[in-house]
Amino acid sequence: MTPEQSLQIINEMINSAKSSMNKHHIYFLIWGWLMIASAVSVYLIVYQQNNPMGHLSWMVAGIIGGIASSLYGKNQAKKIKSVTFIDKAYQYVWLSYGITLLCILFGSIGFKSDPGPYITILTALPVLVTGLMLQFKPFVIGAAVFWIMGLISFFVDEPTRLLFFSVAIFFGYIIPGYMLRKQENND
Repeated sequence: MTPEQSLQIINEMINSAKSSMNKHHIYFLIWGWLMIASAVSVYLIVYQQNNPMGHLSWMVAGIIGGIASSLYGKNQAKKIKSVTFIDKAYQYVWLSYGITLLCILFGSIGFKSDPGPYITILTALPVLVTGLMLQFKPFVIGAAVFWIMGLISFFVDEPTRLLFFSVAIFFGYIIPGYMLRKQENND
């Protein structure tokens, strides 16, 4: 096999993964809008109405997002003919993120601390890896926004952290999600 043929195979794999990824834009949009809605809900209920029950919006969003993602994933799995290495790597990265996220959440509950900055910084990792694997610059930029907003969040109050988290979600999930949807529609 010549170097040119090797590069062609690699490019075909990346293009196949991009095509597959375009179909998964819905996950970014579901979770992105749910997380922004939760952040706004917490801000309004907890910090404007002084009701700590507003924090439950995170749990409600997690349940809704989990159910919606599972149903969509099962439906998509029936349509997929073959799974590529990049598809598997993508799944493993996001599975690892989910497990680590749950560990941070439960640890934060145990210590009664705000997990926001940690989650914001952690989320940069799978977003960056996704962007690099797919050579999709909006995810790379989104990851940088997650890191910047997460770092700044350590130095501001909790209500302001919600704003920074929402900005990170918007640039890391929403914008790339709509761009993937547009690419899918153009394919």
